[in-house]
Amino acid sequence: KPAVCYKTYSSFPEKNPAPVDFLLKILKEKCFDSKEIRFSYGSSSGKKVFFTPEAGEELYCYFHWGKTHPVNICEQMMAAVGHIIENQAWIEELIPVPILNRAEKSAAFHMDLHKYILDEIALMNQNLTVCDNQLFGKTEPYCLLGYIHSHPGPLHAVMSQPDLDLHNSLLQKHDACLFSGIINPQRKDLCLYWDSVYSPVDVGIFVEKTDIEKWL
Repeated sequence: KPAVCYKTYSSFPEKNPAPVDFLLKILKEKCFDSKEIRFSYGSSSGKKVFFTPEAGEELYCYFHWGKTHPVNICEQMMAAVGHIIENQAWIEELIPVPILNRAEKSAAFHMDLHKYILDEIALMNQNLTVCDNQLFGKTEPYCLLGYIHSHPGPLHAVMSQPDLDLHNSLLQKHDACLFSGIINPQRKDLCLYWDSVYSPVDVGIFVEKTDIEKWL
C-alpha cells in the first residue's frame, strides 16, 4: 500500500498544489514500491491522465482487467474524480455509475445519472476535512474529470457515435474539461479522449511493483 505517497502529498501546502513534474518526482523517488504503467499513443497533446495507485486498483477490480467475467461481459461505467493541474488530470477516485439496459454492445446513460455523480462528489467534498488520503491537500475539492465505460469482448476502445453524442452533451452541461474513456478489459486496452475524440491522450497508472505483471 503506497502509504508513503499519501503521507508525502499531505505535507504539501494546501492552497498551492505542487507542479505536476514535482509530483511525478515524488511518486518515482519516494514511492519505491510503485511503478508507472504507461499507455502511450504518440499524442501531440500536452495533456495526460494519471491514476494514483488507489484509483488504478479501483479501475482494475471494477472492470475485471484481463478477465472475462460474468459482470464485465456487458458494458460498465465509472466516473473519474480528482484534480486538473497544468493540463494534466490526476484521478484519485472512481465512482461506479449504474447505467441502464446493460448489454454487450450498448447501455443507457440518463442525465439523472450525471446529477447523481455530481451529488456524490459534493458529498465527498463535504468530508474532506476528516479524510487522510488526499493527494493535493484537504482544501482542494474534488472535481469530475470524466467518464470511463467499457467496450467489452471483441469491441475496440474507440468512440462510437452514441459515445460522441454523450461526450458532446456532457461538455455542454459541465464546465470542467471532461474526457471520455473507453476500456476493453479483456483486451487490456484503455483509451482516454480529452482534447480530441479521435486521438487518445497518454495515460499513466501507478501500481505497486508486485502488481505489475497482472496489468501486462
